[in-house]
Order: sequence, then structure tokens, then C-alpha cells
Amino acid sequence: MTDTRTPVAGDQLLSDVLAAHTVGIDVNTYLAALRHATHAEVTAAAAALIHLTLYTSIRELDTTHAELSEAHRRSLDLAAYCWARRVGATHAELVDPALVAAKRLQHYAAARQAGCSHKELISALAVHIDLEEYADASQAGATLTQITAARAAGLRLYDYSDARMVGATHQEVLQAHRADLDISAYAESREQGHPHLTLLATTK
Repeated sequence: MTDTRTPVAGDQLLSDVLAAHTVGIDVNTYLAALRHATHAEVTAAAAALIHLTLYTSIRELDTTHAELSEAHRRSLDLAAYCWARRVGATHAELVDPALVAAKRLQHYAAARQAGCSHKELISALAVHIDLEEYADASQAGATLTQITAARAAGLRLYDYSDARMVGATHQEVLQAHRADLDISAYAESREQGHPHLTLLATTK
């Protein structure tokens, strides 16, 4: 005799699990994803070759299936996308055309974690400043204008950041650079307590 009962929740889940298993989805991974997505969304993600463990991690961050699918279509690094969302970036920020074109999402995520805003990072990209270097200099107290000026003066931004981090002002670092001091060595000397004017005097 044919069973004509309407499937209950447990019956439907079993049917969905079997369907997922049939197309090669690991059952435990499927069940984890199902806590944040529908059966149709999970199977669509798997069909798009999105790693389902990563898919679940991103969905846990209040990201919709549509948003995640768009990120995938735009060939974004989904691990970096997840990191950026975790530290406060919105989906709209992460699909900003300037950021997508730059292909620096991992550096962007690190910079956001360091406290940089989306607006300042996009401004940095507009003048071709590496986001990782920008984040270091920003953490040292430098503004975008100062960072741009330091790079225009021929300074390595990592050295500039080191000097700023140990207390040197923007003008002091530029003055040391113009005096042909090695800025990396200058930063070390400043960290050891040597005054700026004393270090400049060594060049005379």
C-alpha cells in the first residue's frame, strides 16, 4: 500500500540529507551548513564549487546567500571576504569596484582589523599605496596625506612607519631622510633614546 502521508519535518530532513549525499556532499558538513541556509542554498553553493565549511562560516556572519554568491561570482577570495566581514566590513564595501579591481582583499581585511576605515583604504588605493604598508603607517599615527608625502619623498613606508612608531614626527622623518640618514637605522636610534637633533648632527 502506498504511503500518502504528508512528510513531516524529520522525513523532509532525511530526504534532503539523502539528496545532498547523492550529489557528493558530506553529511556532517551539510548539516552544519543547514543551520544557516536552506537545502536549496547549500546544494547551490556546492554546485558552484564553494567550500561548504567556508560557506557556513560566512553565513554565520549574517551574510545572505545572494551576497555570498555575488562575492563568488566576482572571484573574491572568500577566506579574505570572511575575515573582512568578521572584522566589520559590509558586503557593499567588499564589492566596491575599486577594491575588486585591486585584488588586495587579504591586505584590506588586515587593514580593517588594524582599525582603518573603508573610505581611507579606498583613498589609499586611489594613489597606489599598498594597503598593508598603509595600515602599518596608520597605526603609527600617520595620516593619508603624510603617508602620501613620505612615499613621494622616496621613503620606504615600512621604514617610515618604524620611525613614526618610536615617536618621530612626520617632519622629523622627512628631515632625516633629506639629510641622507638611513631611516631604518634612524628609527632604531630613536628607539634607543637618541634625540632627533643629535642624530642630524652626525651628518655634518
